[in-house]
Amino acid sequence: MNYYKDNQNNVFAYSDIQTPKDGLIKITEQEALELTNPPLTVEELFDRLRNQRDSRLSSVIWMRERHSDELALGKEPTLAPEQYTALLTYIQALRDLPAQPGAPWDGGGELTPWPEKPNF
Repeated sequence: MNYYKDNQNNVFAYSDIQTPKDGLIKITEQEALELTNPPLTVEELFDRLRNQRDSRLSSVIWMRERHSDELALGKEPTLAPEQYTALLTYIQALRDLPAQPGAPWDGGGELTPWPEKPNF
C-alpha cells in the first residue's frame, strides 16, 4: 500500500497498481497513521482519566451508602470501622487523582498510578 496526503492532511491509500490523483504528497505508513490517529489532547486525556476514575468510584460507592444506611437504621454495619476507613481513604484517593502531579499520565490506562482498592 502507498500512502499520500493532500495539502489539508487528508490521507489517501493506493495499491501498487493504482495511480494517485495529482497534487498528492507521498508519505510513509507511519505518517499516515499519525495523521489519521492524532495523539489525544491533554483535555481528552483528563476526560479519559476522569471517566475511568468515575467507573471505579461507582463500583464502591454503594458500600459507603450501605454503611450509612445501616447506621441510620440502628443496625450493626457490615463493614468494620477499619474497613470503612480504608474505603473512605480509597474513595478520596480516587477523587484526588486528577490533581496529582503528572496527571493525566496516559489518560487513565496502564500508566496511571491507581490507588489500591481495599479487599473486603
